[in-house]
Amino acid sequence: MSIEIDADQVAERLAKLHSAWKKRRDQPTWGGGTSAICLASGTANESDGYSKSSAIQVHLLGWEFPDTLIVLTDTKCLVLSTQKKCLLLESSVQKVNEAGRLNMQLLTRSKEDQNSANYQLIVKAVKNSFGGESKVGYFTKETFSGGIVAGFDAQLEEAGLEKADIGQGVATVLAVKAEAELELVKRAAAITNRVLKNALVDELETIIDETKEVKHSELAAKVAAVIEDPSKIGLKVPPEHVEVSAMPVIQSGGAYDLRVSAQSTDAVLRADVILVSLGARYKSYCSAVSRTFFVDAPKKVEKAYAACLRAQEALIAALRPGSTCAQAHAAAVAELKKRNPDLVQHLPRSLGYCTGIELVDRSHQLSAKCGAPIRKGMTFVVCVGLSGVPLSAEEKAGAAGDALRLETFAVQVGDTVMVDRGTGEAQLLTKHKKDYGDVSYFLADKGSDEDGDDDDGDEEEDADAGKPKVLQGISGGEVLPTRTRVKKDTQDAERQAEREQKQSELMRKKNEERFKQLSRRRGGGDEDGLEEKEAEELRAYPEGPRSLPAEATGSTIRVDRAAETVIVPISGRPVALHVSTIKNAVLPDPDAAGAAYLRLNLYCPGQTSGKDTPAQIAQLVAKHGESRAFLKELTFRARNGQNLQLVHRQITELRKAARQREADARNRAQLVRQAELVRMKDQRVPRLQDLTVRPHLSGRKTTGTLEAHVNGLRFLGSRGERLDVLYANIAHAIFSPCKGETMVVIHLHLKHHLLVGKKRHRDVQFYTEAMEASVNLDAARKSAYDPDEMVEEQRERELAKRLDATFKDFTRKIEKVAGAHGQKLKFEVPYHDLGWHGTPHREMVYVQPTVSCLVNVVDTPFFVVDLNQVEHVHFERVMFSAKNFDMVIVMKDLEEQPKRIDMIESKYLDRIQDWLTDMGFTYTSGPANLQWKAILQTVKEEGHHFYLDRDEGTGEAKPAGWNFLKVDDASDEEAEGEGEEESEFEAEEDEEESEEDEDDDDDDDDDDEFVDEDDESEFEEEELSEEGEDWDELEKKAAKDDRTRKRDWEDEDGDGGGGGGGRKKQRGGGGGSSGRRRK
Repeated sequence: MSIEIDADQVAERLAKLHSAWKKRRDQPTWGGGTSAICLASGTANESDGYSKSSAIQVHLLGWEFPDTLIVLTDTKCLVLSTQKKCLLLESSVQKVNEAGRLNMQLLTRSKEDQNSANYQLIVKAVKNSFGGESKVGYFTKETFSGGIVAGFDAQLEEAGLEKADIGQGVATVLAVKAEAELELVKRAAAITNRVLKNALVDELETIIDETKEVKHSELAAKVAAVIEDPSKIGLKVPPEHVEVSAMPVIQSGGAYDLRVSAQSTDAVLRADVILVSLGARYKSYCSAVSRTFFVDAPKKVEKAYAACLRAQEALIAALRPGSTCAQAHAAAVAELKKRNPDLVQHLPRSLGYCTGIELVDRSHQLSAKCGAPIRKGMTFVVCVGLSGVPLSAEEKAGAAGDALRLETFAVQVGDTVMVDRGTGEAQLLTKHKKDYGDVSYFLADKGSDEDGDDDDGDEEEDADAGKPKVLQGISGGEVLPTRTRVKKDTQDAERQAEREQKQSELMRKKNEERFKQLSRRRGGGDEDGLEEKEAEELRAYPEGPRSLPAEATGSTIRVDRAAETVIVPISGRPVALHVSTIKNAVLPDPDAAGAAYLRLNLYCPGQTSGKDTPAQIAQLVAKHGESRAFLKELTFRARNGQNLQLVHRQITELRKAARQREADARNRAQLVRQAELVRMKDQRVPRLQDLTVRPHLSGRKTTGTLEAHVNGLRFLGSRGERLDVLYANIAHAIFSPCKGETMVVIHLHLKHHLLVGKKRHRDVQFYTEAMEASVNLDAARKSAYDPDEMVEEQRERELAKRLDATFKDFTRKIEKVAGAHGQKLKFEVPYHDLGWHGTPHREMVYVQPTVSCLVNVVDTPFFVVDLNQVEHVHFERVMFSAKNFDMVIVMKDLEEQPKRIDMIESKYLDRIQDWLTDMGFTYTSGPANLQWKAILQTVKEEGHHFYLDRDEGTGEAKPAGWNFLKVDDASDEEAEGEGEEESEFEAEEDEEESEEDEDDDDDDDDDDEFVDEDDESEFEEEELSEEGEDWDELEKKAAKDDRTRKRDWEDEDGDGGGGGGGRKKQRGGGGGSSGRRRK
């Protein structure tokens, strides 16, 4: 590797160092009156990774020059080194001398006189500097080895020159970094963050999930190997530029050491409270991060960790230019004293340190005794921890597994932080998640079969029998029934109060973060960084009326398919209407005289834009809505209705063709061209046979084989069909085992749509049915202990277990193949125990969370919500007397319509709210359905002001962010009472239904291709009444229905025909409902 010296950088930084020393050379930090400073370095010593002597050389020269002497006097810079090193520095001499501040001179080592002449020249220059003072600045706390430095030490003693330490002065220069140095620290922090996320956390979860016995030191060594070769996790960084800044430290089992010098022991990793620390060094600049992971931890540990997070936030906020390290330390202590005074005694002396070329700058530690000032351009590792916190037997309530053995515990959270050179604000560089919900795990041991049909106590239903399952974001175990009602109510009240407190804190943080994000975007221009495309005017006939077809007259209606226009007569003259301006065409009933009518409804301002509104028309209406007059409706009358019927049919067909053309263009614009799939040739290809793919490739059920190749997956159908999915296009890979379902599924949620047939899809799925979805029951009455049925059930359980094991093994092979070729792919498994039943589309399904999604991948249409894109969650129809509620998921992209899950049973409300809180999402609730289109429009118009708690215009207090959706505590009578004034955002169902009725010819929806029409009636015919009837009334009603039904059948038999109509009328109930209505 060739060594290049940046001459401009050497000249600039050498002048900066010289100026800093000259201004403060009389201060103790620079030795107290030194006439020269000596920057010496001995021979290379691998055991001493960090020293001021090597750090200042790297800062000045970009490289460490062993056995080299650099001496600065009032006007000179003398460098004594070997001939090769002097040759590298020759280009810098000219730049330094041109600057005019210093005269740089290179002295080549001489073996003939043992450098005697060189030493005499340097000593003479020192004695002539600043009037011949006898002090020389030196790194007195370091011991140097090597011929050049050893000989110079002897010359200093012989000349009677005193050494004075300049370590603190040099540290002050190194602490403040230029933009180029800060960029290197940012890259080091990015590498550290990626290693923590993709190497350490993944390995840690695997160890816990599979109950492996791994030593702390073994795991630390494995992580260190990834840092030194980042290509193992897909980072394209030259390995020679990256090294370990400090050996990773893994601690668990109750033995914790929070010092920087701590080391990993050979003890086996325990699944309790796990402390991890690691750091990467990029081009000699360091970064570090520390996290604590919790497995089945008790509440006291969670509260201590929350206090630790608040203290770290307070410390980071106090890192402002003008304050001192001691003041920042005091801010963290004050925050801890305010809420948790009992934990102050468990704080370490130092809560962080300045970092850079040296990992730890001990002259800038965040401690109570360090008065060093904080300046712009400094970088810190802010590491707040608590150690030796006792844990009594009572305080272990809620813990499980290894956490029950803890007598004391420790928590720690550390990040690399930069004080911005421009704004002076402290910016977080290591952004790995650290909220409790992101670093806590719950081990759910497999118990007996959930459905109660496993009769063999030695066998378990799941393929991972006997192994714990890692669940992310769960802070405690399952809620078990309490022995008394009073105790249960008390626990529920405490849990709700704690949840509300966490939600308040989460809402505050979200408002602050979103305000900063939107403010920065606003300062940079358009939020998306793109200019909005101006609406194009419609020009059906560019040359005007002269280009109208010859058959167009002032008395007839014509449809010009070529120009996509409808030519209508207005005041005896033909007028062209582009088909996209027509909202719908209606044929009303003829009048009493037999005349026919045709009504054309047109788009105009003031109307709600539906999903079928052409984008160009919506832009034009918004553009000209206030400046031009619009036609809303045209009605035509004719004595003979045949022509109007023909025109109506032609307009309908033309509108459908135009909508299809626009949809195809929109689909093509959203598609991203995939690279070609690279087939695996040099090794065995992992494959899984007899799979069915959805969506179907040829319009019908498609079965075939799925293969894992170098850069993607390939599905080969039995009839020659082919579908390729690249790893780079997979946003989320989900493996859904056959637990409580009839099939085992591999589901791929894509980043960009794929074109399958003529339709675009963002979800692709491969599955195998483990059992029959429906069973035909004959009239014979069978015993529950029928041996044939028991054998059949046992066979189905064994098949499901085999399929789960086969699919899981295949997913691991896919992960291995992708990882071996630099692709990152991790399959997520839905947490069945955390799921709930709801209606995201048209039928009731079981929705389950994964680590990063909320999914239902068994029923179609699929439901996949990326949790990273969720902004807020609101619960509708939440009332004491309600049996169900609705869940609305607001996305960060406010242009995207909120996701809905309707008809969720009220018993799931606490479970969902606990999960959302542990995952760090904010939520609100209310008794009514809301008009989300109007709400989102208001949020977009307010911009970053939406997240403020005061109106900037009037100064009046207002709810900040989504707090305005909260409903004050009120009785159900108030929520349901009559005469209440409706909110401006409350949904008006009648208006929505009437608008839908007007557009009933626009009911083509490509998203519903998977919906079975026969299954839509499950909730359409239900009467969702909140008031139940007792058993006596129900029995009387059922008996009456039986008698009525019997009479109807007798009447049909007596009539001898036409019975179908009577039966249909009896069952239909006189019309029925077209859909479920929300209360």
